[in-house]
Amino acid sequence: MNLFRSEEHAKAWSKYSPDSTERTMPVAKYARHFGTDYQRLRLDPDYFVNRMELQKKRDAQRAAIEND
Repeated sequence: MNLFRSEEHAKAWSKYSPDSTERTMPVAKYARHFGTDYQRLRLDPDYFVNRMELQKKRDAQRAAIEND
């Protein structure tokens, strides 16, 4: 992940690819994504045992962020 001050700075980057436009989003949105309960639960020792159950929660949280 590369962090830029603005979309214009990202587009001026020498390695910028126009195909990556849909993956460009504000840092605040990344912070909301990685600050969700699901992301915290990935640190639990039993995460892999419970991950199938947790995926529904992850999908709901991801949809809320996408619609934000």
